[in-house]
Amino acid sequence: MYLLTFKVLRLFFTYILYFEIVAEERAMTKANTTFNLEIRDVELIENALNSVITKQSSTIINTAVNENTQPSSNSCPVTVKGQIDELRDLLGRLHNQKVWYRPKGEATYVGG
Repeated sequence: MYLLTFKVLRLFFTYILYFEIVAEERAMTKANTTFNLEIRDVELIENALNSVITKQSSTIINTAVNENTQPSSNSCPVTVKGQIDELRDLLGRLHNQKVWYRPKGEATYVGG
């Protein structure tokens, strides 16, 4: 499962990086700012990002265990913490762009 999600994540970032390189090479063209992704595509991307966050977090915990210290933000490697922060930020931006379904009507809606 982790290998599959890593491959999906790598493919996604390769795709984004490709568009950034193409946009820099062609000054006349604009970068694609809209993507046609299905719900399942977004779910796969989110799962891949969460898997990477989990792996990086376990690296921090294992490092702290090996050093017989409590895991803290001060003891983790800066690059790992930076990667986790970037991935969480990306997950937050994906979450904020979602359009949530809420049925219309007079009845009270209890979300779940």
